[in-house]
Parts: sequence; structure tokens; C-alpha cells
Amino acid sequence: MPSEIGQALVVDDELHNREFAAKLLERAGFQVTQAASGDEAIALARSMPDLTLVVADMEMPSMNGLQVVRHMRQHYPDVMIVMATVYDDVVLIERAFKAGIDIFMVKPNGFIELYKHLTTNRTDEEFFRQPWIADAGGLRPYRGTTAAAASW
Repeated sequence: MPSEIGQALVVDDELHNREFAAKLLERAGFQVTQAASGDEAIALARSMPDLTLVVADMEMPSMNGLQVVRHMRQHYPDVMIVMATVYDDVVLIERAFKAGIDIFMVKPNGFIELYKHLTTNRTDEEFFRQPWIADAGGLRPYRGTTAAAASW
């Protein structure tokens, strides 16, 4: 197992998805904390001084993923943020990137692409600061609404 590279927070109200993401991130070298809601994630993040990655589901009770992303981006500007969702809608993609995500991940295939991304490029800081879309088609750069719409 790789040495730990920081703390990751997985936010998803679906236990199966949360645990699957947590296991992949642990294998990639992260110390992982899980939250079942946005409110819980915000509370947990306060006690995570080495938070480097947040993976947030879109649809959750009380607070959706966009709200979580906005909060995390405002309070943790250097954290990599991944939006995880089953919705591959171009309008949602645009809204998520405007909210501050680094990677838009379409479940379930995007989990594996995220894992590959994190393990293959973990020392390439420039690679991590580019916007990406991860889905069944692989990992590709996000180039805005027009490019996103053309790729679907």
C-alpha cells in the first residue's frame, strides 16, 4: 500500500458508494473519513488539518453536493474537489465547475478513473490543477459547456 498522501473526505448518503470510494482512496494512499450528509462533512472537515481531497455526491438530504462544494471551496481553497453523480447532464457539469470542483465524476465508472488519476499522477501538481471529467469514456479535460456537450 502506498504511503499516506493526505486526508480525504467522502460525502455520500449511499453507504455502498461511500464505502467503495473510501476503499479506492485508501488504496491510493489517503487517510479517509466518511460522511453521510453535507452537514456531517462540514463538521468533520474542521477536524481534518491535512484535508487534500473531497469527493461529494450530488444528491443528498438537507444539503446537495453543489452546496457542499461551495462551502469546501470557500473554506479550503487548496483542496481537490470531486463531484460524484450518476447525472451526466451538461448543465450540471457547468454548474459544478462554476461552484469550484476540479473533477466531475460520473458513477459508477468514474470511481475507477478517479483512482487511476490519483495513483498515476500523484506528484504532478499541474495535472491536478486542471479540470477533468471522469466517466465510462475515461478521463478527459473539461473545456467548458460546448466541449462537454460535444463529448456526450
